[in-house]
Amino acid sequence: RWSHFSSAGLARSASSREIPVSCSTTVPAGTRWPFTSPSSSRAFFVIGNPGETLAEIEETGRFMRDVGFNWCAIMIATPIAGSEYYRICRERGWLATEDLAEYHYGHGTIRTPDFEPEQVEAMRYRLNLDVNFVHNYDLAHGRPDLALRGFRDVLARVPDHAFAHYYAAQALMPIGYLVEMMDCHEAWQHHASYLDI
Repeated sequence: RWSHFSSAGLARSASSREIPVSCSTTVPAGTRWPFTSPSSSRAFFVIGNPGETLAEIEETGRFMRDVGFNWCAIMIATPIAGSEYYRICRERGWLATEDLAEYHYGHGTIRTPDFEPEQVEAMRYRLNLDVNFVHNYDLAHGRPDLALRGFRDVLARVPDHAFAHYYAAQALMPIGYLVEMMDCHEAWQHHASYLDI
């Protein structure tokens, strides 16, 4: 079996079915990246392509979690107006909206018999939290300094991200940054109070 992370053409999903996307990279299932240096690997995944099922997106999420990337960026398939992909989606009635202002990687704009745009948006959100925070590969494999890079990056862009504060505190604990860890812990508690966590 082959797993893919893709962005445009014909690709195979994690379940080996062909799905239309704009390009792809094929990685044998069970692959583990040999990360032995402090370098960082960021993988980019596109979910929500026509022909893809919610179960296949879940399988792609397991692949993201298991391979060992330092961070996974998860985008939603979005046809670019005027492209062949857009034309095909429009002809087949897959466009959920004609409003081009809605077309960006974080917003579902494709509706198929297999999924609604809102389902893909919810899966993107959940997979991001699951892969990059709850099951962060570096944090789980004794590399809190590498995990902290990703959490700090998120906090630089989204200062009130409760998960980033919480997991940054978890990463700081074993490497001895007690003051910064306590600041992250307090920030997490503050932001989590709004989320009813």
